[in-house]
Amino acid sequence: MDDRDIPFAEPDGPYASPPAVFEDRREEWRVGPVPPAFTSMRHWQAYRFAFSSPNWLSNLLMGGLCQFIPVVGPIVWLGYTYEVIVALHQRPQEPYPDFDFGEFSRYLVRGIWPFLAQLIVGFVLAPVILFFMYGPLVIALIATGGGKGAEEVVLIALGGGWLFGIALSFLFAALISTPIQLRAGMTEDLGQALSWSFIRDFAGRVGRESVVAMVFLTVSAVCVMLGGYLLCLVGALPAMALVMLASQHLEYQLLHLYIHRGGAPLPVKVSRGYGH
Repeated sequence: MDDRDIPFAEPDGPYASPPAVFEDRREEWRVGPVPPAFTSMRHWQAYRFAFSSPNWLSNLLMGGLCQFIPVVGPIVWLGYTYEVIVALHQRPQEPYPDFDFGEFSRYLVRGIWPFLAQLIVGFVLAPVILFFMYGPLVIALIATGGGKGAEEVVLIALGGGWLFGIALSFLFAALISTPIQLRAGMTEDLGQALSWSFIRDFAGRVGRESVVAMVFLTVSAVCVMLGGYLLCLVGALPAMALVMLASQHLEYQLLHLYIHRGGAPLPVKVSRGYGH
């Protein structure tokens, strides 16, 4: 499915839902849109919802355990968090699914797509960020030629470059990385995830909220991780799992806010029988 199959126009009616389109070839199907569960951002809900399950402690401990498994473990947990988004997206009034080791391979398949999408985005954007971080330093060194007062100019250029680079990183993460990772996790399709039409449309409708959500997640993650470390390091890995779960819930809120503002609902890939 390419971009031409997914129009970026508002469907008939405010929350019209076309019939589901079934594809039996890979024991999976794509489901139609649902009415938005969020029409405004509720940042702290991204953390509170994690404790709404009776098995929240077990889920977070499993997430912490995944962090022990090199490379594959974090991808598995990432896949699980997107399975949670898919479940909430279809049934927002029901509890989110618990982590199940029997679905390990399913989580891995779901998680590999946003992981690869982020690698591609990082590979493309990292040189741009580094250029703006260190470019002023190089210019300052050339301009001063190591003469009198060069140290002050160099320090100002280095500090300014780093501040600008960090700000640019936040903007790229919120406006480019977030929609790419969200779409990759929902559709399991890199071609759709890297759609410039969707990225532009997403940023135009919920760009400001994406930036605020990114700042909130960064600040709150520091507090959560610090709390985990204070628990004699025992809670550090579950705290990391909680932050990842909160990150994906913020993306889930942004998705529904995007739909509420006229964005085209995303096709969602769901395993046959999972949660149904």
